[in-house]
Amino acid sequence: MTLFSPLSALMQSIPSSPTLAISEKAKALRHLGHEVIDLSVGEPDVLIPSWIRDVAIQAIAEGEHLYTPVGGTLPLRMALAEAFQAQYHSATTHAHVIVSTGAKQVIHNALSATLEPGDEVIIPAPYWVSYPAMVTLAGGVSRIVTCSAECHFKLTPQALKQAITPKTRWLILNSPSNPTGAVYSAEELQALAQVLLMHPKIWILSDDIYQDLVYAPSIFTSILAVEPRLHERTLSVNGPSKSFSMTGWRIGYGIGPAALIAGMIRLQSHTTSGACCIAQSALWATLRQSEKAKAHTQAMRMLFQERRDVFFEGLKGFSENIMPGGAFYLFADVKSIMDARGMASDLQLASILLEETHVSSVPGTEFGLPGYLRFSYALEIPLLETASTRLRLWAQS
Repeated sequence: MTLFSPLSALMQSIPSSPTLAISEKAKALRHLGHEVIDLSVGEPDVLIPSWIRDVAIQAIAEGEHLYTPVGGTLPLRMALAEAFQAQYHSATTHAHVIVSTGAKQVIHNALSATLEPGDEVIIPAPYWVSYPAMVTLAGGVSRIVTCSAECHFKLTPQALKQAITPKTRWLILNSPSNPTGAVYSAEELQALAQVLLMHPKIWILSDDIYQDLVYAPSIFTSILAVEPRLHERTLSVNGPSKSFSMTGWRIGYGIGPAALIAGMIRLQSHTTSGACCIAQSALWATLRQSEKAKAHTQAMRMLFQERRDVFFEGLKGFSENIMPGGAFYLFADVKSIMDARGMASDLQLASILLEETHVSSVPGTEFGLPGYLRFSYALEIPLLETASTRLRLWAQS
């Protein structure tokens, strides 16, 4: 008897992640008693500050348990607007803000609310794995622009010009980048902005989720900071998941033109509705206790910069790498290893490394640039030293 899939053609076109097989292998190795060092997870290991947890506990104790407004609680949206206005000197009100169940939902809302079938979204590669899938789900077409190591994995004005077509609707920029840690300078963003000013129908999605994790001499800046004329067609996406370790709290926000935000809220009203009330109270606390928040993020930067430096040095002899300027990832060039050992793909290499060194990574193919492995250094230094030693000894064997 022939069985028919219950899935739509669209859903069947969304590929499953090949790294799921690596994840299952890691679980099996742990079950057998092996010490697997997981450098694949994109979340910090630092505890959420106690003063944020206290606010959440107090909210529960005071009976915060009801549905929230679809776009977010008014005090939180007002606080986010106030902080954004102070940062970018733009007239921002709560009408320019949406609070969602994670930054990922903000991006999905924006694409789903704006794309017509066949509209194109320019995505620089390497890219965060979910960008192309979300474009497809929204009915759009991903126009992938490969950004090689020679340009430090960053989009150039020339490449942007060549990628633009009459169907281009969005450009996605992620700085600092997942998976490379690349940070755009003000000069680089200004050059991109000059191209975008010549194409007034293109919107910009600025994914700033790692903005607090930028290491000297790099400095975080946004395309809005260098070109205020783009405010009317830029959506800034952010949240506390990376800066405050609140990944599992599923809270994020977007700030952009009021008409766009209104459409995104309308869409959200028919999907998740309002985000968790407790998580919103916690996010509000990070804004209202700004001095504590600044001290925490400064400590995070110092901690992760030290980890980055240790891991970068430790991988010398395993791979050739570009020093990441932000986030907590290192995008290791493993093409020479693959060539020397006759490996067909970085997925094969990641699987073998897990099996033989018990170090887990994510293949660059997942991010649109084969021949690389993404390692997260969001672990304690002794574990990073052990992992890099295992990898280095394996490469030399």
